Amino acid sequence: MAARGSLAPVGLLWLCLAPAALLRLHQPQSVLVVEPGASVEIGCKADEDPETKFAVSWYRRGKDGPDLLLDGESGTKGRFSCTYGRNNVTLHIASAQPDDTSLYLCACLHINYWVFGSGTTLLVGGRTAASP
Repeated sequence: MAARGSLAPVGLLWLCLAPAALLRLHQPQSVLVVEPGASVEIGCKADEDPETKFAVSWYRRGKDGPDLLLDGESGTKGRFSCTYGRNNVTLHIASAQPDDTSLYLCACLHINYWVFGSGTTLLVGGRTAASP
């Protein structure tokens, strides 16, 4: 009986962690190359029940790590905006500039865990991304 009681917390922990592992974010475009001034769309798709409502944030690689570009609550910031579909989110960049060259990541806080997409590298005007 003592052994069974000692496993109860482990079982409870597994139940709490299991749903977080179910959400996956996919960014189908690994690399995008565009000319300056072009409109850009970067997609992020969730493997989750389409009826589930979740907010996606967008990050961009900065010099010291990821920089928050758009949080799940704001839909527009300057030339950057996002739109939500049934189980996908699209980051829109109006009039892409060479300084927009970077790695872009979608992310979602799901059951107290951050889940990140695989990332999309945007190259504007053929410029290579800066080293981290």
